[in-house]
Amino acid sequence: MRVFFICVILSHTCFSQVNDSLLYQLKQIPNDTERVNQIYQAGFGVRNSDPDMSYQYALACKTEALKTKSSAHLAKSYNLLGILHYKKGDYKNALQFQEQALELNSSVNNTYGIAINQTNLGNIYRDLNLYARAESCYLSVLQAYNSLNNTLHIAKTLMNIGVLKYEQKQFDAAIRQFKEALVYVEEVKDHDLKASCYNNLGTIYREKGEQDTAKLYLDDAINLYSMTDAKTELADAFNNMAIVQIKKADFEEALSYIEGAE
Repeated sequence: MRVFFICVILSHTCFSQVNDSLLYQLKQIPNDTERVNQIYQAGFGVRNSDPDMSYQYALACKTEALKTKSSAHLAKSYNLLGILHYKKGDYKNALQFQEQALELNSSVNNTYGIAINQTNLGNIYRDLNLYARAESCYLSVLQAYNSLNNTLHIAKTLMNIGVLKYEQKQFDAAIRQFKEALVYVEEVKDHDLKASCYNNLGTIYREKGEQDTAKLYLDDAINLYSMTDAKTELADAFNNMAIVQIKKADFEEALSYIEGAE
C-alpha cells in the first residue's frame, strides 16, 4: 500500500512539472487572443485530473486576457474559475465568477458564451435546490442555442430541464422534456445521449409505478450502452432495471441484472 501511495504522488508531481513547462510555452504564443485560447483549453482539459494545475491555468488565462482587453476572452478565465470553485463545492465564488463571465459575454453579445455561463449557473442553482432560478437559466440557454441552431446542445439543455423536473417529482413534465430531447438526439445521431434519455425515462416511469414501460426504456438503454464503452452508465442502467424487477417481484431476474452491473 505504501509503495502504491508513493507511486501516485510521484506520478502526480511529474504530471504537474510537464504542465508547468507547457504553461510556460503557451505564454510565449505571440498572438494575444490565441494565447488566451490555448491556456484556457489546457486548463479546461485538466480540470478533473489535476484541478490545482487547472487553477494555475485559469489564473494565467485571466492575466493574459486582461492584456487583450477582450471581454469574451476574460469571460473564459472567469468561466474556468467558476467551474473549479463549483467542483469543490464553493458555490458562492462559483456563482460570482459565472455571473461576471455572463456579464462580460452579454456586453459583446457572445451568444455561445452566454449559453455556457447560463448552463453553469443553472447547474449551481439546481444543486442549491433553487429550482425556479435554475429553470430560468436553462430556458435562457435553450433560447440561445435555438438562435444558433445548435441541435446537440438543445438536446442537452432539454435533458437538464428534464432532470430538474424529475428532482421536483414533476414526472410528467420530466417525461415531456426527455421525449422532446430524443427528437433532437435522433437528428444528431448521438447514441450515448440517446441511451441516457432512455435510462432517464425508464427511471421516471419506474418512479411513477409504470414498471412495464420502464422496462422497455431500460432495455433500450442497456442495448445502446452495451455497444459503447460507457461502462459506468451501463452499470447504472442494470441497477435501474434490477429495481424495476424487484418492484415486479421478479427477484431472480433482478439478481441477474445486479450481477450484470458488477
